[in-house]
Amino acid sequence: MHEALADTHVVLVNGARQCGKSTLVARIGREIGATWRSLDKPETRQAAGYDPTQFVLDDSLLIIDEVQRAPEPLLAIKRPSTLMDDPAGSY
Repeated sequence: MHEALADTHVVLVNGARQCGKSTLVARIGREIGATWRSLDKPETRQAAGYDPTQFVLDDSLLIIDEVQRAPEPLLAIKRPSTLMDDPAGSY
Protein backbone atom coordinates (compact mmCIF):
# COMPACT_ATOMS: atom_id res chain seq x y z
CA MET A 1 0.00 0.00 0.00
CA HIS A 2 2.82 2.43 0.75
CA GLU A 3 4.14 1.90 -2.76
CA ALA A 4 0.72 2.54 -4.33
CA LEU A 5 0.20 5.71 -2.26
CA ALA A 6 3.53 7.08 -3.44
CA ASP A 7 2.56 7.29 -7.10
CA THR A 8 -1.21 6.80 -7.40
CA HIS A 9 -3.94 9.38 -6.79
CA VAL A 10 -6.61 6.96 -5.62
CA VAL A 11 -6.03 3.58 -3.99
CA LEU A 12 -8.92 1.15 -3.54
CA VAL A 13 -8.53 -1.77 -1.14
CA ASN A 14 -10.91 -4.52 -2.17
CA GLY A 15 -11.37 -8.04 -0.85
CA ALA A 16 -13.59 -10.56 0.84
CA ARG A 17 -15.64 -9.67 3.91
CA GLN A 18 -13.87 -9.82 7.26
CA CYS A 19 -10.38 -10.31 5.81
CA GLY A 20 -8.79 -7.27 7.49
CA LYS A 21 -9.09 -4.51 4.88
CA SER A 22 -10.24 -1.82 7.32
CA THR A 23 -7.73 -2.93 9.94
CA LEU A 24 -4.86 -2.71 7.46
CA VAL A 25 -5.93 0.67 6.11
CA ALA A 26 -6.51 2.05 9.63
CA ARG A 27 -3.03 1.01 10.73
CA ILE A 28 -1.34 2.56 7.72
CA GLY A 29 -3.59 5.63 7.97
CA ARG A 30 -2.50 6.20 11.59
CA GLU A 31 1.16 5.87 10.56
CA ILE A 32 0.87 8.59 7.93
CA GLY A 33 -1.65 10.91 9.61
CA ALA A 34 -4.64 10.24 7.36
CA THR A 35 -8.17 11.46 7.99
CA TRP A 36 -10.63 8.59 8.50
CA ARG A 37 -14.28 8.81 7.45
CA SER A 38 -16.48 5.75 7.88
CA LEU A 39 -19.68 5.53 5.90
CA ASP A 40 -20.99 3.02 8.44
CA LYS A 41 -21.96 6.08 10.52
CA PRO A 42 -25.34 7.50 9.42
CA GLU A 43 -24.28 11.14 9.90
CA THR A 44 -21.13 10.62 7.83
CA ARG A 45 -23.10 8.86 5.10
CA GLN A 46 -25.58 11.76 5.05
CA ALA A 47 -22.76 14.30 4.72
CA ALA A 48 -21.25 12.32 1.84
CA GLY A 49 -24.57 12.30 0.00
CA TYR A 50 -25.44 15.93 0.70
CA ASP A 51 -22.23 17.52 -0.63
CA PRO A 52 -19.81 14.93 -2.02
CA THR A 53 -17.32 17.53 -3.25
CA GLN A 54 -17.00 19.13 0.18
CA PHE A 55 -16.94 15.69 1.81
CA VAL A 56 -13.75 14.65 0.01
CA LEU A 57 -11.87 17.92 0.58
CA ASP A 58 -9.10 17.45 3.11
CA ASP A 59 -5.54 18.69 3.54
CA SER A 60 -4.25 15.21 4.31
CA LEU A 61 -4.71 11.75 2.91
CA LEU A 62 -8.39 10.84 3.14
CA ILE A 63 -9.59 7.32 3.90
CA ILE A 64 -13.24 6.56 3.18
CA ASP A 65 -14.20 3.27 4.78
CA GLU A 66 -17.23 1.37 3.48
CA VAL A 67 -17.52 3.60 0.38
CA GLN A 68 -20.01 1.17 -1.18
CA ARG A 69 -22.61 2.41 1.34
CA ALA A 70 -22.74 5.89 -0.26
CA PRO A 71 -21.06 6.00 -3.67
CA GLU A 72 -21.66 9.75 -4.23
CA PRO A 73 -18.09 10.74 -3.25
CA LEU A 74 -16.65 8.58 -6.02
CA LEU A 75 -17.49 11.12 -8.75
CA ALA A 76 -16.10 13.93 -6.60
CA ILE A 77 -12.86 11.96 -6.29
CA LYS A 78 -12.76 10.94 -9.96
CA ARG A 79 -12.77 14.43 -11.44
CA PRO A 80 -9.63 15.93 -9.83
CA SER A 81 -7.73 12.66 -9.97
CA THR A 82 -8.30 12.33 -13.73
CA LEU A 83 -7.27 15.95 -14.25
CA MET A 84 -4.17 15.37 -12.11
CA ASP A 85 -5.07 18.36 -9.89
CA ASP A 86 -4.43 16.40 -6.72
CA PRO A 87 -1.18 14.90 -5.46
CA ALA A 88 -0.52 11.16 -5.43
CA GLY A 89 -1.98 9.42 -2.40
CA SER A 90 -4.83 11.86 -1.86
CA TYR A 91 -7.55 9.26 -1.32
